Amino acid sequence: MTEFRRPKPYQKFGREYFQFLQGEFKNRIWLKDRSSLLLAAYALPILAAHANIEKFSASPDEKTLLTQYTSLAGSDLPAGLRQWYAST
Repeated sequence: MTEFRRPKPYQKFGREYFQFLQGEFKNRIWLKDRSSLLLAAYALPILAAHANIEKFSASPDEKTLLTQYTSLAGSDLPAGLRQWYAST
């Protein structure tokens, strides 16, 4: 038996996530403390996984945002997430 799931979660919310990150870098409202930064790190991998995207690939602009984000989160980012973000 085969199950087909459309990639709607990423199509709908994935790009908004990058807009959110970009806005937070300009004026921090939601990601002010370390725990918020850490929790937000799980959002993009979950969106990609539930959209059946086997290998997520960020655009050059998105990669810049993700690099900024991972450097901001620093050593608090778990190794698995650090590896996922590095492979995008």
